[in-house]
Amino acid sequence: QKICSEIGTPQARAVMALAKEGKWAQIQGLRLAPPHTYASPDAYRDDRLVVEIIRKLELPDPAASRSRVDTARKAFFKAEAQCYQTNGYLRHLQQGLLDLNDLGILEFITRWRSVVSDILGPIPRKLDPRYSPGSTLSDKGKAITIPDKMSSTPTCYPHSLSVVEHTVHGTELARLTVPKFFRANRFFTVPKNSETMRGCCVEASLNVVSQLAVGQEIRRRYNRYYKVELTQMNDRHKLIAKAISVTGSHSTVDLSMASDTVSRELVRMVLPTAWHDLLNSLRATHTHIAGRTV
Repeated sequence: QKICSEIGTPQARAVMALAKEGKWAQIQGLRLAPPHTYASPDAYRDDRLVVEIIRKLELPDPAASRSRVDTARKAFFKAEAQCYQTNGYLRHLQQGLLDLNDLGILEFITRWRSVVSDILGPIPRKLDPRYSPGSTLSDKGKAITIPDKMSSTPTCYPHSLSVVEHTVHGTELARLTVPKFFRANRFFTVPKNSETMRGCCVEASLNVVSQLAVGQEIRRRYNRYYKVELTQMNDRHKLIAKAISVTGSHSTVDLSMASDTVSRELVRMVLPTAWHDLLNSLRATHTHIAGRTV
């Protein structure tokens, strides 16, 4: 009520009236006119705020929860379809039959690959295995502490075994039981907003250990190249975001399905070959979703 009364636009008054009647689901279904129909960016921002502030409220509605899970699954396949199209286009670029638009994109990717190569250098000869705080295919529920993960039967994807063995060589993990092999990771969802759940995947435990090790090495080399510490940038970004929210000098863009649409061929084109092979050896090639493996 404070926010809506302060903003005072027709949209804000409509939201406040619905809130007084307890019609939260109706508020969550509200949609704004396109941004270009507004007189100014500030006017659009204000109306967007009064609509969005309720959208992540989790209402006690089992039917709506099932619908949100279905929407998340559809988003998974939509992203896969988009990656399929992107992969096809990028293979076309590599075949050399290019028009002027293709040349600009290929030039950008080539320069991008050069920068990434300078930052990463050669692949590491040794990786330091790291545990995640979350679940894996062999560690569920509350039994996800490090002692739990060192006691359970480790899990792994068959094509990852050689890299995983190299990563854990000489550690306690190497002395554990022979891993149980899985073909696919497992899709699951967590709350996101009133329209959809957020799709995630549970991975094999030894793959997570190795993926985190590679991620740490990439961050270390990034920090060395740019002289920044990525893990300490959050507070700085908060201050910058606060400042530009006051001045209006800049804005940020939140792209839909951004991480889900980083396609396989793009990674292949941007990364040095050895780094691509390393990352590709540790990823899940299949996902178990909605009762089937894809």
